[in-house]
Amino acid sequence: MYDKWHKVNGKVESAVVQDGRIQQVGGSLLIRQVTAADAGRYVCVVSSSVGSERAHTSLEVWAPLTAHITPQVQTVDVGGRATFNCSPEGFPQDTITWFKDGEPLQVSERVRLVGQRTLVVEEVKRLDRGMYQCLVSNLEGAAQGSAQLKLGGECEREREGGRGVNEGGRERGTQTQTQPPQLSDPGACGSAGVGCSEGPGWAVSGR
Repeated sequence: MYDKWHKVNGKVESAVVQDGRIQQVGGSLLIRQVTAADAGRYVCVVSSSVGSERAHTSLEVWAPLTAHITPQVQTVDVGGRATFNCSPEGFPQDTITWFKDGEPLQVSERVRLVGQRTLVVEEVKRLDRGMYQCLVSNLEGAAQGSAQLKLGGECEREREGGRGVNEGGRERGTQTQTQPPQLSDPGACGSAGVGCSEGPGWAVSGR
C-alpha cells in the first residue's frame, strides 16, 4: 500500500511536486514556508493490490493585510482629473471599500471606480478636496490606506492668508476628518501538514 498526493487546480488534478519546501513524509504532506500559491484543494490517493481510495482536504492561507494609496498627496486644478490607486497586500482580500473623509464614497458619472482598486475623479470641484481611504478586509480583520486631494493653489493661499483669519477678518474653520476604524490584522501562517491515514485536517505551526 502506498499514498500519493495530488493538487486540484480548476478541473485539472496533478501530482504534488516535492522539493525542499514541500515533502511527503510517509502518508503526510508537509509544506514549509506556506505561500498564497499553496492554497487550494488536495487529494490523497491510497492504493493497494485490491484498489484505491481517495481523501479530499483543503488548505486556506492567511497573511496580514496592508493597503497603500498612490499618490499619497495629489494636487489638481479645478476642472482637472485626479486618479488614486489602492495597492492592497496580504490574503485573502475579500472586499475593498472606498471612503472620503471617513464616509462611504458616493460614486457617480464624475466620481467612479475602475475595478475595485482605482478611483477616478473627473472635472474636479472644490467639494472633492479632502482625504480618501481604501479599506481592504477579510473575516479576520482589515487595513486601510489614505491619500489627500488638494486643489491647485491651495498651499499658496494658505501661506498668504494663514489658517487663522481670512480677508474679511473672520476665523477660518477647520474640518475634522474621521476615518474608518482600523482593525487588527491576522497573523501569517507558518507551515502546514496533513496526515492521509488520519483523515483530512491541517496542523499549522510557526516554523
